[in-house]
Amino acid sequence: MLLNPKEKRNFARIKIHCDITYRQAGAGNVTRGVCEDLSGSGILFIAQDPLSVGASVEISVVPQNAITPPLNAVIEVVRSEPAQQAGRYRIAGAIQRVLDSPA
Repeated sequence: MLLNPKEKRNFARIKIHCDITYRQAGAGNVTRGVCEDLSGSGILFIAQDPLSVGASVEISVVPQNAITPPLNAVIEVVRSEPAQQAGRYRIAGAIQRVLDSPA
């Protein structure tokens, strides 16, 4: 996939709409959200609560088909802003490392 020369990204974003689970690194409670887009270095998802910029968050992106394995990773939150839906937040994260299984 060719990148738009006006974009300053190293990886193209792929629009997807699938479930995601996430939790702050080391926390016990897992929360559900919806993934909006994904790239080789980052993710954008809709969350129920705001997350602090710089927070370390463990994610598991659950694809809609059984053929594609889930993506389990640790991200660093780089942006957290209100979404169009009331009471929801758009969370942008930089992928720090990929995990073998959900944390």
